[in-house]
Amino acid sequence: MLWLTWRQHRVPVLVTFGFLALLGLLMLINGLGAADLPRTGASGPEMMLDMTAQRQAEPLRSVLEFLILVPALVGLFWGAPLLGREFDRKTQLLAWTQSVSRGRWLAMKLATLGTLVVVAGLIMGTMTSLWLDSYAGTQVDTRFSQVAPFTMSGIAPAGWWLFAFAVGVASGALLRRTMPAIALTLAVFVIALIGVVGFARDYYAPPLQDDGQGNADTLSGDVRSVGRTTIAPDGRELDAADARYEQASVCPGKDQSLAGLECMKALGYREIALYHPADRYWRFQWTEAGALSVLAVGLGGFAVRRTVRQRP
Repeated sequence: MLWLTWRQHRVPVLVTFGFLALLGLLMLINGLGAADLPRTGASGPEMMLDMTAQRQAEPLRSVLEFLILVPALVGLFWGAPLLGREFDRKTQLLAWTQSVSRGRWLAMKLATLGTLVVVAGLIMGTMTSLWLDSYAGTQVDTRFSQVAPFTMSGIAPAGWWLFAFAVGVASGALLRRTMPAIALTLAVFVIALIGVVGFARDYYAPPLQDDGQGNADTLSGDVRSVGRTTIAPDGRELDAADARYEQASVCPGKDQSLAGLECMKALGYREIALYHPADRYWRFQWTEAGALSVLAVGLGGFAVRRTVRQRP
């Protein structure tokens, strides 16, 4: 079964690891060029040197913005064809009537390819983390506060790659056709990515609050900003719309100008910044990778159950 799995899937496997090798070479060359750059300061020549670091890293930073979609390709070309292609070509009629049962056939393929997918994701995360390490102390290393660096570094890529692969396999088991399975895989992955990046990721832990009193450096550095809220004198928490309505009531004639904000402050209203400190990076990484892995296991179980129970 291992040899059969390799023969059937060697092309996407070789293309994927070849891509990782090329990307790793580019990151190595760029990272070595940043090794001697001084780290950021508040002003003066050091700030100019930090700007130099950002210019040097910009080509790869731009690439990272698109690489967050690479796991979708794993789902499209590793996962969806695994079952969809068998049904398209009717080869399951032969493969599942031999001495190897369909359950064992699928379990072996899922275990082998799933392991390779996780390894590839970990390689991607490690390469990106090492590249960001070469810019440590500069504004380039924003692996926690920015979407693409967080998604592509650490262990999160392993979770995303495995999840996309499982979505593709489950789509093939459900639709039994390769092209519809590819379309469904892409749609599910994009929806999941938007949901995680746009909402869920900010709430892996309760955000801390800062009203600007005491520690001026609380929100500096690689800090993940969640948003702002307003606390009324009686302790009520107001969102942006409620705060505007409240201001119109307690400070009539003053809009969201500086005078209006000063009026609210004088009456005891406090604007609070919600944020996650940089030391939560690994907590968020494990949370995201763990949640995606659980989903992947569930989707893999669905694919196995549906494949074993349905007629060839």
